[in-house]
Amino acid sequence: LGAVSFLASSQEAMATSPALGAEHEFIRGAALVGGTNGMFFDNDNNLIVAQVYGRGISKLNSSNGDIAEALGFEESVVFPDDVTVGPDGTLYWSDYFYFSTIMMRRPGEDSVPLLRPGSVPFANPVTLDPNGVRLFYAQCWNPEPVNGVYEHNLVTNITTTLLQGIPGCASNAMDYWDEALYTPRPYEGRIVKIDLAANNTVSNVTTGWGGAPNALKFDSQGRLYAANTGTGEVALIDYDHSDTENNRQVVAQFPPGSVDNLALDRDDRLFVSSTSDGDVVEVLSSGELRTVSPGLFSITMGVALLKDTLFTVHPGALFGFDSTTGERVIVVRSIPGGAGGFLEPTSVTTWNDDLVLLSFPFGAVQIYDPFTETLKLTTIFGGPIDAHPFQDGLIVTEVQNGTVVFASGDDLGEREVIYTSPGVTFLTGNETDVYLTDILDQTLYRIIQDGEVLDPPTVVATGFAAPEGIVLLPDGDKILLVDAGKESLEEVDTMTGNVETIATDLGFLPGIPGLDFGFANDVAVGDSGAIYVSGDRANVIYKFESSTGGTTMSSAVSSLSHAFPFMLMRAFFSFFLGTLAV
Repeated sequence: LGAVSFLASSQEAMATSPALGAEHEFIRGAALVGGTNGMFFDNDNNLIVAQVYGRGISKLNSSNGDIAEALGFEESVVFPDDVTVGPDGTLYWSDYFYFSTIMMRRPGEDSVPLLRPGSVPFANPVTLDPNGVRLFYAQCWNPEPVNGVYEHNLVTNITTTLLQGIPGCASNAMDYWDEALYTPRPYEGRIVKIDLAANNTVSNVTTGWGGAPNALKFDSQGRLYAANTGTGEVALIDYDHSDTENNRQVVAQFPPGSVDNLALDRDDRLFVSSTSDGDVVEVLSSGELRTVSPGLFSITMGVALLKDTLFTVHPGALFGFDSTTGERVIVVRSIPGGAGGFLEPTSVTTWNDDLVLLSFPFGAVQIYDPFTETLKLTTIFGGPIDAHPFQDGLIVTEVQNGTVVFASGDDLGEREVIYTSPGVTFLTGNETDVYLTDILDQTLYRIIQDGEVLDPPTVVATGFAAPEGIVLLPDGDKILLVDAGKESLEEVDTMTGNVETIATDLGFLPGIPGLDFGFANDVAVGDSGAIYVSGDRANVIYKFESSTGGTTMSSAVSSLSHAFPFMLMRAFFSFFLGTLAV
């Protein structure tokens, strides 16, 4: 048996010297971990890039992509979505979720909230007037109909509501020009102008731009560039033209779903970012693209094996790689408004010949064929984190309710709660036995044995720092477990509870106050016995080869994989449903 032979043949060596993650990198994602989102050139012509899922803001040399400086959690950077820089060098950014406000950092000083933390839920774009006095910001993707556009005067410290109650997204990016604010409306296929000198009157700039117009920037000459995520187009907009449906000139074409934001340097060179792929590219005058910082996937949130293809996800995309060579063979990007066939996934597993995509913020479990890009089923759970096929249905962990639910019947509509605990997270098992990690108890439980639900469940092993992804090997005697708190991969004997460390120094995001763990770090095992582990901080998928070929594993077991940033997602789900005060 491939996986068992790997463990058995290596166990003696690993008892004293576990494998090191740095020596087993298989696929490396973008250097700017967590997505390249809002961008802005500072006063020294350095490119400042926000990395919303990577807890970072980076200062880049736009010529060669070198990172000159990086801010992280130690500098109060957690969920930065957009950035801008004032004339005095002060850095401003929107914090989408953790602080839920606009943050600022003056040169040589610490980062501080500009506005009260929590006062701007789903804070997204931020921009300034040329004098650096009037700061504008907006909300986007707020599920409640309270998305608004606001102005904060940095001299008087007075905040003014310009617009409010915009469904879906008030603006994903915006820019100021000539006493007006220009904002894209991704769900409406248009860009609008807010005339600040005429009582905030709204008028159309460009219309009928299907897909999702989501970013714009003016150059120094007043030329307006805009990006459409849905079509992948970057266009020059003639905003003085009366025919708003035919005033766009495409200057660059990207894959649909890949573009996020724009920036122009002091020489009016145009740069484009990507939440899905995590790269930064320059659009040359010829229309050709020059890579500044390479990408592949912006961050890895889960791994699953299906038909020799290794899949990973994040809210912006689904990627498939050849499990032998690491070549990217499948890309399906998520587009605002539901294009792409699925809702933003935060973890992934398999069921027969399909993927199970779990979207925590949308509460969705979706059955999806990645080879035909066919969505077969969407059904709603209470904050789904993980799923395990069992008998004629699917077992799902629901973090919102703290429950493990067995779903069966047509459209998985028949639901039975089989276990309740606030810390329910990951599942693994076979046709008769099912195991669960409880991330609050730091324990691995057996919750089903010989097809019967155990009440209470039995403890298999405990004392983990932060147990995340788990997978049961086909003999039923061993479980591989990702301990994100130790940055290690553990082997657990299901009969004795003995725990052996088989790999260390894996790149996982550490916990932070209020968010005890990072994003999804999980494990999957292939038919050859190869073990795959995703590491969010390093943005790497590790591969530990089997020492011998081994026998083929049953697909029901070998392809199972699990992922979840527990405390982060638990808090996010409550926030997403509006249970936190605005």
